[in-house]
Amino acid sequence: MNLLIHREYSYRASSFVSLYADRVEFTSIGGLLSGVTLNDVMLGISVCRNVKLANIFYRLELIEAYGTGMRKIREAYAETGKKPEIETSENAFKIILPNLNIQTETKKTDVNKPAEEDHEEMILSLAKKQGTFTRRKFRRSWGSASQHPGGY
Repeated sequence: MNLLIHREYSYRASSFVSLYADRVEFTSIGGLLSGVTLNDVMLGISVCRNVKLANIFYRLELIEAYGTGMRKIREAYAETGKKPEIETSENAFKIILPNLNIQTETKKTDVNKPAEEDHEEMILSLAKKQGTFTRRKFRRSWGSASQHPGGY
């Protein structure tokens, strides 16, 4: 959801969600707002670019609260030995979330190689069966909710 809420819609570019066996990558167009640093974001500072959209998502219970995403991600990865990676530029924000279900450390998959299709199949199967679903319902269907931070 954060990918949609924080993106810059004045650019005619796509946002990306890339699934791999060992990670999921979210890339959003727009970068950080002027005056906001990555350190600010990591401290939980949230400056919403699309307030009306965020309010709609909140009322639909698609998001739980403003400014809690990074804290939840950090908590989910605490004591796992794995660490999310964040890359920013003037016009893009990318977060890479390692798959917490992989028991052994694996090397990053080649960006051009598609992920194992089981993750996509699981999402598509749930969408076909239920039509629409919330992140909470997806987490329950996927498995342990505490192991899936953010939007996955």
